[in-house]
Amino acid sequence: MSGSLLWLTQNYHPQQGGMAQSCDRIVSGLRKRGWRIDLVHFSSRWTELDAQKKLAGVDIRCPLETDINHTLNCLWCALPYLGSGEYDGIVAFGGYVPMLAAPVFAGWLQKPLFTLIRGNDFDTAVFDVKRVGVLERALKASARVVVVSQDKLTRIAGLWPDVAVDWIANGIDQESWQPLSSDRDQAVALRDQWQGNRNVTVLGMFGHIKRKKGGGYFIDALLRSGRASEVHLLIVGDMEPDLNDKLNQQTPQLSYTHIPFADRYSLIPYYLACDYVCIPSYYDGMPNVMLEAAALGTPMLASRAGGMADMLEDGRHGYLFAPGHTDDCARAINSACSTGERQHQSLSEACQSLVADCLNQNIELNRYEQLLVAELGQSKLANHLRVIRE
Repeated sequence: MSGSLLWLTQNYHPQQGGMAQSCDRIVSGLRKRGWRIDLVHFSSRWTELDAQKKLAGVDIRCPLETDINHTLNCLWCALPYLGSGEYDGIVAFGGYVPMLAAPVFAGWLQKPLFTLIRGNDFDTAVFDVKRVGVLERALKASARVVVVSQDKLTRIAGLWPDVAVDWIANGIDQESWQPLSSDRDQAVALRDQWQGNRNVTVLGMFGHIKRKKGGGYFIDALLRSGRASEVHLLIVGDMEPDLNDKLNQQTPQLSYTHIPFADRYSLIPYYLACDYVCIPSYYDGMPNVMLEAAALGTPMLASRAGGMADMLEDGRHGYLFAPGHTDDCARAINSACSTGERQHQSLSEACQSLVADCLNQNIELNRYEQLLVAELGQSKLANHLRVIRE
């Protein structure tokens, strides 16, 4: 059973980053299962409002201008000509502009609204005087709100107890996320390069290392642990200036390599070259980095923030610590560096089992479909399918 959705997002291909990747994964997965999705991608990179036909729906590129009010009014005027014009529901995939527009469009179309909260969209808006009103209106107008971590469910319920909130963990397509023999060869070469004559533990941080990702206190914890001389730190992605300055100040004590943001599939050798992937976030949703590393069998050094607390078990999938707690993080680093080869292999196998059993893409898509079908109702979907057949 399938239906037709109008999907609003600020994060989608060709953008990089976890939210864009998740949006692309969920939308393409639902389209392959028969859902028609007209996706509106708001971005300042677009110069004209236009639509590209896809297998099941259209991708509408909407320029994000300074005057957002004008942008959204123009989009509303053009929707009947760019998309199908007939929808069973509206989806706001996080972000300020989708959550601003979606409740209005849902009201005008008299269709149910689904708001998908990913993490940062809630964490930043809830303490922002200018954005919290947009967040609140979107949540209250939603037939269902979907979050990717249990802490977001608890926090939304604590502020707006009447909002219907569901938790759906992120997933990953394991079939397409498999290393080639060349990836494994490159990983070995990288480790040889970083280790030299020493037997070091390689700790990797991946993605856009923003302040919320906790890179600063993680460096402090590494130095405090007394293990810095036994570690090579790999950072793949963009760093904010503060973290870059901190690393440069610690160069004599800390061995590290920085690789600029790379294509997703070119990251595989770097994941394989790591003994642990580090996610020391102060707060988070469910980082795709966690799923990508776990699927390849690389254990975690992670804070108990967001989805890490939901899915990872200390001593089974790696080592966990309290978010922002430097001493606890140092303890976890010590545990990681003390782990023997056999125990590390056990951690690796547990990570791969976790993804196969709980975090694969089919489970994620099944839960979204169940939620959509339950809310839209069989009668609406049946009517939509009847119109299509006619």
